Amino acid sequence: MQASANRVMQFALFVAILTTLGCGKSKGTLSGSVKLDDKLVVSGSVVVVAEDGIETTQGPISADGTYKVDNVPYGTVKISVHSPDPGASPLAKINERAKKKLDSKGWKEPAPVDNSKWLALPENYNNAETSGITVKMDEKNKKFDIVMKAPPAPPE
Repeated sequence: MQASANRVMQFALFVAILTTLGCGKSKGTLSGSVKLDDKLVVSGSVVVVAEDGIETTQGPISADGTYKVDNVPYGTVKISVHSPDPGASPLAKINERAKKKLDSKGWKEPAPVDNSKWLALPENYNNAETSGITVKMDEKNKKFDIVMKAPPAPPE
């Protein structure tokens, strides 16, 4: 009887450990286009914040206005979009030593951006808490087009 009780306790402990560690949360790829009103955003990045508010992942915005973010956890995620002025990018002024360190970690310098196609985004889209952009990640390869709205012009 005692041996049986010990086995039950061991099994319960094993299940508790697996539950705590998880067997790996499901993750997928989120992709689509990025627009401000009806114009494509041609540079920057899309940042995805998981429901827990801690886990984040990001992906670049390509010159054709598309993005792809891998390792997005399932559940409702919040999104922010960053598109700094390519002419004022701090990466344009990065020193050689720092660049080598980034290169060793797999960082790739973004393709040059046609400054005439760059769009300044409203500030609220730079933060996942204020962007108002959410999507339910519930499939391995989810297509989600991000459409942002510029604030109305002030009256003259």
